[in-house]
Amino acid sequence: MQIAFYAVGDLGRYEPHLDWGTEDIVNRNFTYNGDKSEKSGARVATFLVYLQDVQAGGHTVFTESNVTITPKAGTAAFWYNLGPDARGDPLTRHGACPVLSGDKFIATK
Repeated sequence: MQIAFYAVGDLGRYEPHLDWGTEDIVNRNFTYNGDKSEKSGARVATFLVYLQDVQAGGHTVFTESNVTITPKAGTAAFWYNLGPDARGDPLTRHGACPVLSGDKFIATK
């Protein structure tokens, strides 16, 4: 699990991206340990939890499907990044809007 902190300003924004790789290539070269001996491959699914309310801004936006999630403590989102054929789903492209007031803490896995 990873905990992320977003503050007001540019640090509170995350450009739209795909958790599984790039537009045309599913990344199969991720590593998750220090010696890089064990490959984990592309992220099959993402689980995101908002750990506190954000006073203003900080929404998560899925740019290809026009879905917006408001950051509210205890709210969670889950999505599959890869289909049954192991191809990346471009509809999972998402980003974080700037935090306009307050702080944003999320946990992802």
